Amino acid sequence: MAWIWRLCITNMKNRGIRTILTILGVVIGVISIVSLVAVGIGAKQLIMQEFDEDSLCRIEVTGLEESHRRDKMITDDFLGEVSEMEYVKLVYPVLGLEGSIEIDQYESFLEICGVPQDYLNNLTIKEGEYPSGKGLKPELVIGGGARNWFYDKKTWTAVEEYEEDKKPDFVGKRAKVTVYPDYIESRMNVCGMTDNEYDYNIYFYRYDCKFDTEFNCFFCCW
Repeated sequence: MAWIWRLCITNMKNRGIRTILTILGVVIGVISIVSLVAVGIGAKQLIMQEFDEDSLCRIEVTGLEESHRRDKMITDDFLGEVSEMEYVKLVYPVLGLEGSIEIDQYESFLEICGVPQDYLNNLTIKEGEYPSGKGLKPELVIGGGARNWFYDKKTWTAVEEYEEDKKPDFVGKRAKVTVYPDYIESRMNVCGMTDNEYDYNIYFYRYDCKFDTEFNCFFCCW
C-alpha cells in the first residue's frame, strides 16, 4: 500500500495546479451546500416564528362597506350565522380604518382596528395595561411590531433603525388619530403595547370613538 501513497503524492507534486484547482473546487462545493442548507433552515425558522398559536386558529374576513347586496355585507345576522358554524368558537366584529397616528414628533400610517372589549382582553399586553372600556377616555393599544413603523417627522428616521434601548416609549402618551378619507380626528391615550412583535395593528375599543362607519370585517377563531 505504501507505493500507492507515494504514487499519489508524486502525481500531486507533478500536477500542482490541477491538484490546487481540485481541492479549491471541493471546498467551494462543500461551502455552497452548507450555506444553502443553513439558509433553508433559517428561512423555515423565521417563517415559523411569524405564526403563533392564535394566528393559526384565526382568520380575517372582509365584506363590502356599502352595497345593495346585503349578502356581501357584514351584518349582525351574518355574524350570528358564522358564530353558529361548526368548530367556530368566537366571532369578533372589527371596524377596520385606514389613517395616520401622531405621537409627539412621531407619525405612522397604519390600520386602526376598532374591536369589542372581549377581543382587547384576549391580547397579551407587554407594557402598560388593558383599555378600561368605559368610554370615559378613549384608549389605544399598539401592536408589538407597530412601533417600528413610526418615523421621526424631524429627522425622517424610522423607529426600526433605532437601537432597542433608544426606541421611544409610547405607552402613557397622547395620540392624535386621523381617519381617512374624511379626515376625522380623535385624541386617544396609548394605554398598552402587545408582546407580539409581528402585530402591526392599532387597537381601540369600538365604542370609545363615534366614527360614522359600520363594521367592515371580523375575526373568526376556532
